[in-house]
Amino acid sequence: MPALEPHNIKYLVVHCSDTDEMDIQGIHKMHLGFGWEGVGYHKVICRDGLIHNGRPEFWQGAHVKGYNESSLGVCLLGRTSFSDAQFKSLITVLSDWKSRYISAKIVGHRDIQDTDKTCPNFDAGAWWDSLEAPMAAYASVTSTLCPVYDDNGGTASQGRGTELLYGETVRILSHQQQNQMIKVKTILDSYEGWILASDIGFSSDEPALPSPCITWPSVTVTSAADVTSPACAQLMLGSRIILADTANTHHDLETEADWVKILLPSNQDTSRTGFIPAGALRPVSDWVGLAEQFEHVPYLWGGRSFSGIDCSALLQLCLHAAGLSIPRNSGEQFAFFQHAPHQRIEQDTPHQRGDIIFWPGHVALCLDERNILHANAFHHKVAREDRVTALPRLHKATNGSATTTRPAF
Repeated sequence: MPALEPHNIKYLVVHCSDTDEMDIQGIHKMHLGFGWEGVGYHKVICRDGLIHNGRPEFWQGAHVKGYNESSLGVCLLGRTSFSDAQFKSLITVLSDWKSRYISAKIVGHRDIQDTDKTCPNFDAGAWWDSLEAPMAAYASVTSTLCPVYDDNGGTASQGRGTELLYGETVRILSHQQQNQMIKVKTILDSYEGWILASDIGFSSDEPALPSPCITWPSVTVTSAADVTSPACAQLMLGSRIILADTANTHHDLETEADWVKILLPSNQDTSRTGFIPAGALRPVSDWVGLAEQFEHVPYLWGGRSFSGIDCSALLQLCLHAAGLSIPRNSGEQFAFFQHAPHQRIEQDTPHQRGDIIFWPGHVALCLDERNILHANAFHHKVAREDRVTALPRLHKATNGSATTTRPAF
């Protein structure tokens, strides 16, 4: 019997038996009569909700011509009326499959194959999408950078809101894909938007525990605790990692650096391991100095990396690296600091390194008494400029006055 490769599974197909008279044994016998190797479905759900195993998941089914090599199939016994127990079991089966094949699309037999059949006699995709999070699924980002869009068009012209970094966790708000995209809510800052389903994996029913983030501008993940080992990944500032073995670190005598073993989840429901220097996880003591390394990085609305960044992401990433979690957008950041320990600084009083200046829709940080650093559209990059010179322009651009806060941390 042909093997079914996990990475090929793109569809989870719902069927019905189209008869109220048949049980699992009858289906098995009928499919044998077709010349097949027994029951063609992977799961069969009886009227009382009992779930029968059909073919193993690692075998191709015989349930939808032309798509058996890329799908799993579940069959409800019945024709047009199904019991509450059956739908409850169907949720169980599909939720289990979605937790492991998160990018797979849930469809009915009639939706995937050019056929006159109406099987399963209801819109399986719409039914699934109407459920209020049948199982609160969470997933981790498995791409280096994952754009988050404000709608499901998936292009910058349709509203690129922010970016997610490798290892950050999202809650899946809708399991139904639209244009290969799914709706999510970020765990870090509660941002809602649409991402490509292929950018996430390693799902679970519970959100991941808070995990360390990369505090260096970037770090190379090696296959062993040795600088000469092959590189297996490159992680950027802010990427979240999972410690594989916190008790087992390795010491490199030449560099006097501890090595930490980490897991590297992928969107293929598998994980690799690798090693990074422990220093890449230690909170920075000079978050403003880290921000200065972004000088001349291109301005990118919604960007959160050295490839492109916006004003609020510059503040968020650098403070995260110092151990302080703050919201994503500048307005929410301003509100955050109004409730956190801080000192308000008047504009005509001396500013100092680490002060943060907010305008409506914009934020900058002070490098010293006179100079500020901010990602801005005027310079099209992260720029350093004289505060006194910049204030009139920013006042006009934002249609608001500046408010300076001095965080107490």
